[in-house]
Amino acid sequence: MYVGENPTGVTIVPVPLPLNVACSSCAYLAIVVRDLDGDHVPDIVAINTQLDLLVALSTHMMKLEEQRPIAAVNAPFTAVRVSVSGAAR
Repeated sequence: MYVGENPTGVTIVPVPLPLNVACSSCAYLAIVVRDLDGDHVPDIVAINTQLDLLVALSTHMMKLEEQRPIAAVNAPFTAVRVSVSGAAR
């Protein structure tokens, strides 16, 4: 869910996580919601069993973009340990 600023309260809009086209059976193992880019609005990071990352930044209109920084060797995984600091780049 995306929580945006609204002068009369809080606006909550669902952000659906799409199925991965290359691996439609890959489940999401972790979903982290935290301000990652310093704009004080929550961002989303989702990790699936192939260690594919989906990232949605509020500064990019919450558009989910697939990132592939890791080439998974022993996939599929059944658990991941997640830590997101949100530290300045």
